Amino acid sequence: FDKIVAFEADPRSHALCAQRIAAWQPTAEAEATLDYRAVCDHSGHSAFIASGLLTARLIETPSFEHPEMAIVDTCALDDIHEGTFGWYAPAPQRLLIKLHIEGAELAALKGAEQIIRATHADILLNLSHDERSYLDIPEFLAGFGCYDIFLRSHSLFGEGLTLFARRRD
Repeated sequence: FDKIVAFEADPRSHALCAQRIAAWQPTAEAEATLDYRAVCDHSGHSAFIASGLLTARLIETPSFEHPEMAIVDTCALDDIHEGTFGWYAPAPQRLLIKLHIEGAELAALKGAEQIIRATHADILLNLSHDERSYLDIPEFLAGFGCYDIFLRSHSLFGEGLTLFARRRD
């Protein structure tokens, strides 16, 4: 890949990602950009638990009380595609959309529907966050009619499932 765009809304994790990118960027052939927003199905703001851990996530109920709750900026990939990805090109580009965003994967895919349709995007994501993801995400991607979908089990903390959707064209 010649361009990597990463998103990290959690301030502590964002700082760590920035340090790691700075360390490998001088020897990498790819241009790397780190964005501070959370990826979901809308651009705006949402409640976010900024724990600096694997539990950091967007939450749907902002009235939920948590000591590390913050309001963060959000973006849908379709809303920022031209400026961030620059994918308006004469020939379709090959993209990899990799998501591990603690349960917001379906929302992020819905917010990237134009990119998925207009490019040759392969998709790699984690399905280990809730039962609905196991059903809704494969069904959503199958609806495009152009993906072979593979599921692979993994074990980080006892259970996990990774989905790889390989575009046929």
